[in-house]
Amino acid sequence: MLAPLLPRMLAWVRARRADLALGGVAIVLLLPTLSYRYGIDQALYHYVGSGWLHGHIPYRDAFDVKPPAIYALYAFAILLLGPSQSSIRVLELCCVLAVGWAAARATHLGGEDRSAAGASRATRADGIAGLSAIVLAGFYAFGFGFWDTGQVELWEGAFVVFAYAALPADPRRTGRFALSGALACVALLFKVTAALPVAVLGLFASVTAARGERAVVAKVRRGLLAAAGFTAGFGAPVALVCAYFALHGAFGDLREWFGYLPQYARAPVDPVVTALGPETLLLRGGVWYGVAAAIWVVGISEARRARAPGASSGAVLALALFVAAVLGVAIQRRYYSYHTAVLGPFLSLMAVHGFRVFVAVRRTAVTGLAMVCVTAGALLTCAPWTGSGFMTYREFVWHSWLPHVFGRTTDAELDAAFEGAFGYSYRVQVDMAKLVEGQRPRPGDMLHVSGFDTMLYVLTNMRTPSRFMIDIPIDNPYLTAYRPSWVTEHRRVLAEHPPRFFIIKIDDVARAEALRAQGWGFAGSRGRYALLDREQSATALTPDAVKHLLAGSAVSGTVVSAFAFSGEFREDGTVQGRVGEGADSGTFRVSRHGELCIRWRTWLSRKEHCALLFARAGQYALFERGGRELGTITLVTKQGDAR
Repeated sequence: MLAPLLPRMLAWVRARRADLALGGVAIVLLLPTLSYRYGIDQALYHYVGSGWLHGHIPYRDAFDVKPPAIYALYAFAILLLGPSQSSIRVLELCCVLAVGWAAARATHLGGEDRSAAGASRATRADGIAGLSAIVLAGFYAFGFGFWDTGQVELWEGAFVVFAYAALPADPRRTGRFALSGALACVALLFKVTAALPVAVLGLFASVTAARGERAVVAKVRRGLLAAAGFTAGFGAPVALVCAYFALHGAFGDLREWFGYLPQYARAPVDPVVTALGPETLLLRGGVWYGVAAAIWVVGISEARRARAPGASSGAVLALALFVAAVLGVAIQRRYYSYHTAVLGPFLSLMAVHGFRVFVAVRRTAVTGLAMVCVTAGALLTCAPWTGSGFMTYREFVWHSWLPHVFGRTTDAELDAAFEGAFGYSYRVQVDMAKLVEGQRPRPGDMLHVSGFDTMLYVLTNMRTPSRFMIDIPIDNPYLTAYRPSWVTEHRRVLAEHPPRFFIIKIDDVARAEALRAQGWGFAGSRGRYALLDREQSATALTPDAVKHLLAGSAVSGTVVSAFAFSGEFREDGTVQGRVGEGADSGTFRVSRHGELCIRWRTWLSRKEHCALLFARAGQYALFERGGRELGTITLVTKQGDAR
C-alpha cells in the first residue's frame, strides 16, 4: 500500500536534504529544553488545561488572566503526549520547525511577487526553512530558560507568521484570506497584544490583493474582498469560543474575564520592572537581533537592486511585524523576561529574506555552515535564567543536562538546577509534594495553596475547591476592586467545601493560626512551605502542660535536618543539649501561647527560638507558629522516675 508513495517520499527527502539537516541542528539546540521543569506559570496552564480535559471549564472553574488558547494548548499536549512536563516542550520544538517552514513559504506566497518569476526556484530553494528554524531555535533556547519558555509568547508570534504564510498567491482565492484571518485570530486568543501585528498583516493582505489590478475600482473591489475574507476568518474562532462557553453555561464567566482584562492592564506596575524594559529587551535577544537584522539588510538590498517590488514589500512587512510586536511588548509596561519571546518568530521571518538571496546563488552549504558557526558563537552570549543569575542555557547543558543524560547525576540533582523568581525552587516543590503523599491522601481529597505556587497542584495531582487557585485576584486590592464579590465567593467555597490540605508560607503566622482555629493541624514543612492537614491535631499543648512535661525531663529526638538530638530540661530553667558530637547549654521558658522558647549560648546565633508542641503517637512534634517544622522529641525520663 505504501510502495507507490516510497519513490515520492525519497524524492522529497533528496529535494529537502539541506532543510532536513539544518532542521536537525535546530532540534539539537532545543533537545535540552525537553528536560525543563515547570515554573509557576507553566504549572498554572497545566492545571487549567488538565482540568479542562475533565470538565473543569476555564474562568468558570479555574480563573486566570490569560486568553483560552494557552489552556487549550496544554490540554492538547496532555491529551496527545501525556501529563509529563516535557509534553509542552515537545510541542514547542515542533512549533519552531513549523515557523521555519512557514517563514520560508511566506517569502513567495505571502504577498510577494506572484508572477512565475516571483515563484521561481530561488524563493523555494532547499535550506531556507532550516536556516530560519535555526535562528528561532537559537534565539529561544539561548535567551529563555525554563521559567520563560512554555509561555504564550512563542505561540502568539508563531500564529501571526502562520497567518502570513496562509495568504494566497492568487488574490481571487478568498478562502485563503479567511484561513489567514482565522490563524491571526488564534494568535490573539493566545495574547491580546497580538492585535498590533495582526492589524499590520490584515492591512498588508488588503493592499497586496489589489496589486495586480490596473483600474482603481477593481483595486478597491479586490482589496475589500480580501479584507472581508480576512475579517470573516478572523471572526470564526471568536464565534466558536463564545458558542463553546455558552453551551457549557460559562459564557457569563468568559464575559467576566474579558471585562477583567482592562483592570489587569491598568494595575500599578513596579517602577523597577518598567525601568528594566530596554535592558530586558536587549538581554533576551542577544546576538540574534544583530544576526537577523544583517541578513534582512542583505535581502532587501538585493530586492531593490533586482527591482522586485513584491520581494521588497515582503521584507518591509517582516520588519513592520517585528516593530509591531516590539510595541506590543512596550504597551504592557511590565517587561517581564518572557515577554520578548514573541519577537523570535518575526526575527526568523526577517532573516528569511536574506537567506533566499544566499540560497539563490547556490550557496546553501556555505550559508548553513556559517549559521552553525554563528550559533556556536552565540553560546557565549546566553542570557542568565530569570531568578537564577548563575544559570544559563550553556551552564545547564554542560553541568546539569549532559551529566544526567549519561547517568552521572540523579533526577534530584537535575531538579536542583531549576530555581526561578520569587524564591521558587522546583526541588522544594517536589519535597513538599512527597510530604503531602506521606499523609496518604484519599481519592477526592482536595488541596488549597495560598499565594501563587501552582506547581504543588501539578505534583500532587490535586485541585482546590475554589476557582481562584492563585490568590492574586483575591489579595490585590486594585484587582479585587473589579469584583469585590470574588473575595466573598472564595471564602464561601473554602468554608462550604473545605479541602483536606492547606499549604501556606511559613512566615504567614496569621493564616496559620486562623487555620488551626478552624481545625487544621500542622503536618510538616519543607523550604518556605508549611502543610496543614485537617486530619492532624490542631491543638497544641497548653503552657501548663508544656511546663509539666519538660521541667526536670530528659528527651531525645531529631531536629528537622535529621540530626539526632538529646537534651535535659532542668527545674531551674536551664537546658543541656547535644547534637552529634556537639554540645551546648542555654535557658528555656514557656510563652503565654504555649511555645517552648530556648536560647542557646552558641547554637542558632544565640537567638531565642520558639516552637509549639503537638502530641503525635507517643512523640511531640515541634512547630513554629507559622508552621515551620523544627523536629520531634520523645520523653526519655522524668525527674523522680526510676532510671
